[in-house]
Amino acid sequence: NVMWIDNVIAFPLLLCGIDALIRERKFKLYVFALVYAVFSNFYIGYMTCLFVLIWFFVRYFMLSVRERNPYAENAHFFKSLLCIGAASLTAIMISAVILLPTVYSLSFGKLEFSEPNYTPKQMFEFADLLTKAFFGSYDTVRPAGMPFIYCGTLSLILAPLYFFAEKIPTRKKVGMAVMMLVLIVSFNFSIADIIWHGMQRPNWLNARFAYMFVGLEVIMAADAFRHLAEIGRKTVLASAVFWCALLVILAKIGYDNLPDFMAVWAGILCFVLLAAVLPSVIREAQQSDHRKRASFLLCGIVLAEAVGNGVVCLYQLDDDVSYSNRNSYRQMIDTYSEAVDVIKEAQPGDAFFRAEKLVHRKKNDNFALDLRGLSNSTSTLNARAVAMLQQFGYASMSHWSMYAGSTPVTDALFDIRYIITDETDDRGIPEYITTMYDKIGGTDSRLDVYENPSALSIAYAVNEKILAYDQPAEEEDGVDNYTDPFNYMNKLLSAMTGEEIEVWERISVDKTEEQGVEMLFVTGHRGYEDDGTLTPKLTWTFEAENENRIFAYFPSKYPRDAKLKCNGESLGDYFDGQDFSLRELGRFEEGEEITVSLYLEEEEIYIRSGCSYFWSFDEDAFLAAMELLRDGTMDSHSDRDDHLYGTITVPEGDSVIFTTIPYDEGWEVRVDGQTAETTAVLNETFLAFSAAPGEHELTFTYKPDCVRYGLILTAAGLVVFIAACVIEHIYRKKHPLPYAVFVWEDDAIIPDADVYPEREKADEKTYVQEPDRMDEQFSDNEETDHD
Repeated sequence: NVMWIDNVIAFPLLLCGIDALIRERKFKLYVFALVYAVFSNFYIGYMTCLFVLIWFFVRYFMLSVRERNPYAENAHFFKSLLCIGAASLTAIMISAVILLPTVYSLSFGKLEFSEPNYTPKQMFEFADLLTKAFFGSYDTVRPAGMPFIYCGTLSLILAPLYFFAEKIPTRKKVGMAVMMLVLIVSFNFSIADIIWHGMQRPNWLNARFAYMFVGLEVIMAADAFRHLAEIGRKTVLASAVFWCALLVILAKIGYDNLPDFMAVWAGILCFVLLAAVLPSVIREAQQSDHRKRASFLLCGIVLAEAVGNGVVCLYQLDDDVSYSNRNSYRQMIDTYSEAVDVIKEAQPGDAFFRAEKLVHRKKNDNFALDLRGLSNSTSTLNARAVAMLQQFGYASMSHWSMYAGSTPVTDALFDIRYIITDETDDRGIPEYITTMYDKIGGTDSRLDVYENPSALSIAYAVNEKILAYDQPAEEEDGVDNYTDPFNYMNKLLSAMTGEEIEVWERISVDKTEEQGVEMLFVTGHRGYEDDGTLTPKLTWTFEAENENRIFAYFPSKYPRDAKLKCNGESLGDYFDGQDFSLRELGRFEEGEEITVSLYLEEEEIYIRSGCSYFWSFDEDAFLAAMELLRDGTMDSHSDRDDHLYGTITVPEGDSVIFTTIPYDEGWEVRVDGQTAETTAVLNETFLAFSAAPGEHELTFTYKPDCVRYGLILTAAGLVVFIAACVIEHIYRKKHPLPYAVFVWEDDAIIPDADVYPEREKADEKTYVQEPDRMDEQFSDNEETDHD
């Protein structure tokens, strides 16, 4: 996933930084890499910190005594542990300006987004994981997917040979084996997987830390490549043949993620080419004349494979979940930008209002078009806001909300002042928009813009009864307390105005029929299961009591896909994502019979019992309610994302300013320059505060404490880091590192030689080198022979 690629970039820097910290107490690279990883993405940054916690201990004991402690320090392990702990803490402090606001944002619901199941279980067969190591192997990024561990056929051939190189010390082989085993177990053991993913199961894209496995595998392959001559051609060929044979066997078993042409044939070709070239590399590596030719040939194969695998996987990912192509994006931007210009010309430059469109390409279209609206998809969700929008009948669940399921009431309460309609919308334009709203313009294409004359504001004065109005929990002491959107809006408008308001009127159903289904029983729901006889459907029949518009909503805690029809005409899907919302059926003649049917698309369907599904909209009652609220609306303006201001006149009898700003303690509200005490209303969802009748200047400023504390910690971390750099520089000047002694052997420098400074007598062929110098400058020593 591209938004996590920074941590992949930081990974090798982090490994180098840990080595430098262990060997020579050089901490700058490690701190930089960890800050980069955590700062760029808190989620993968958390996994990086977990990796460091494990890798430090593994890596420390992978290194020989001479490698990890070249200057023979006492208590070296504990000093290294203390050093990496201090450096890690400093890096986290520097990242605090991002981390603290992120943690605060997650507290609005993401931390409770799902309840992980800590029952130990194996997530897939180990043989299944092997299939993901080959060229073109793609299963899915959906919840059933396995880790992506492909890192090239060359790495696949060479990585196991790491354990066959005699000159690679056993301790390093054991360390790598332990680390790779830890990662494989983490892939497949459910509890470990949950820990790696921040104590929650990931929502798609499983094993997001798999790039660490890939990185270590590449390192093992690189080390094996350096020892190819020692390993020998036969062993290299045996590895290539083994993996190629395994690929053929797995293909015979019939894994869907190993298609014949894109994976099997292409994979075999990669093995054959590399098996042909690698022996030449071993032989010709001893001849400098052929070294470049062999290297270029090998690089060409590797790069061609990388490009080919990338293209294949992009196409497979597109088939799996669909990429949005540039043309569709540009078409949306170019088409809707004209309509957005019409809206902005109708309002002052800094006026705050919300606008929406009926056709959605993606849930975050509004960001691309520079519109404020209700449609949004975010991993750092505000759970209360998402649930509240669903309570109003919008399509809203999980981590997203969409402007689908709107009504004149919700458009007014949420200040949806402008709506962009599309004449080609298959679902049709809701009739209330074309009849109740003012058309202010259009574009040369198919779009029209409507202005909502009933839209209130982001803040408006309401009766103090709103403070006591909360919907009870859906289930309390085993009792289902669910309130449908229509009843909820009636009661809410009554609380806001202080008068009894009934904008929505219940419609009595004359007849309910079930066809091709058997009854199921679930708490608070009626369930229906396909019995395999006739086309399964549920039908409701009733008469229009007047000519008011009729709306429908079928609530369910367990949505299953269905098709909705009214009087035989299709109204599209229902319960499917954005289609699970309140729906306008239309306007009918008084006494006209109306038949509404839900056709099952799955084996079963569940609909809440104890509530009405059909309601008529009383336009006169609605306009009367809006008249009561309109006088207390705020003339709102905003010049930046964290600041809102304007004037408001609070009518007599109203003493509470209600806003449709999601409640957050970070909001500071000033009334005529004086700080107002804020409170959360409507199930602690929206921001509200009190104000006396009369005209007031209001300012809203977002100043969450977490940002201030984060800045303080970041500044402190930078001070600590700079101070440590200065202290290190001064200390190194006053206490230079001892000379490290290296030993010549067969005209080669052996860096793994005994380098203890207290050594009394050097061997016959030695030289000493200053450790911090990159060039080879030799010191005279009467017991040293040198050129």
